[in-house]
Amino acid sequence: MKKVMIFTYSLGRGGSELNAYKCTKILDRHMFDWYCLNFDSVDIMNLLQDSKNIKQIVNLNFKSLTNIDFLIHLSRVIKERKYTTIYAVGFMPSLIVSIVKLVFGIKIKLVTTRREMMPWKSFYHTPFIRLINYASNNIETNSKTILNNLKSELFTHNKVYFVPNIILKSNTQKKMKFFLNSKRYVGTVANVRKAKNIHLFLKIAQYVIKNNKDIVFMIAGKDKDGMVSKFIESNDLSNQLFIYEDIDFDNISKFYSGLDVFLFTSIYEGSPNVIYEAMSNGIPIVSSNIPAVRELVVNGSNGYLVELNNFDGFVSKIETILYDDSLRLRIIESNKKKSKELTLPDSIKFILEDVFI
Repeated sequence: MKKVMIFTYSLGRGGSELNAYKCTKILDRHMFDWYCLNFDSVDIMNLLQDSKNIKQIVNLNFKSLTNIDFLIHLSRVIKERKYTTIYAVGFMPSLIVSIVKLVFGIKIKLVTTRREMMPWKSFYHTPFIRLINYASNNIETNSKTILNNLKSELFTHNKVYFVPNIILKSNTQKKMKFFLNSKRYVGTVANVRKAKNIHLFLKIAQYVIKNNKDIVFMIAGKDKDGMVSKFIESNDLSNQLFIYEDIDFDNISKFYSGLDVFLFTSIYEGSPNVIYEAMSNGIPIVSSNIPAVRELVVNGSNGYLVELNNFDGFVSKIETILYDDSLRLRIIESNKKKSKELTLPDSIKFILEDVFI
């Protein structure tokens, strides 16, 4: 039985954390301990506690990278627990473990993740990324754009490997109780933060709702600072625009199942987990035309790509899908077929078992 340390920033319900959890579900010859820098967010705590493969969940109470006592403590934990592999998810966990591995001379296999593409932060991140690249034995990405970039670099071309987002589908395809057959639903799954560009989602919703009383917009995610709730109240949209902050992982498939269109307005992403999930549920996708989504959505086949500044384009594609039944059914079938090709659990398991040794 292989012992693996999974190391994340928190237990938030981000795509990277969920993918790490899904790794523990499909790897049955490994034992996992899950460490996180802090418990500021514990959205997936129940999932981890119910997993048979995760033996302990540890809060490291991280305060500062300059705290040498913290680094010493982490190095001792790694040595005493005799882990075969550390799976560091995200920038800060990867950086911390890289420093610990190099400073304290720990001989262990380090697997780091590279998922987001933030070009305006590249200068700030560059020296730290170089350090992570050097310390890593393998670098995992779910983005083919990032994969190709890393393969073109001298010191990473033999380290990088590609794993598509893992989809663990629910056995039930029932809709949430609040979906009505008399309405058509446009929705997204996203926590409210800058990268998700929820302001554009709300602007589109407001415009479409004014002209279509049978269309409802929905968001499943955390409403930071109550921005969405305030928008709904100030614009008197409480009958056709909703945000649900308490839909857990086990029920998210029921949310997807009720949608007629999945609207994705992000400014940048790595490889969005929610796009995979929407595809696996057959939902037609209308998305911002960014590199991460171009890898998954074929324009006119399983959805539409729209430039971020083309407001009318978003509205037009949404209304076209909602009111053209034959088009919507064709896209649904195309999405289901493409999803099966991208997310085969057995092939992903084979890749991960080869890496996590």
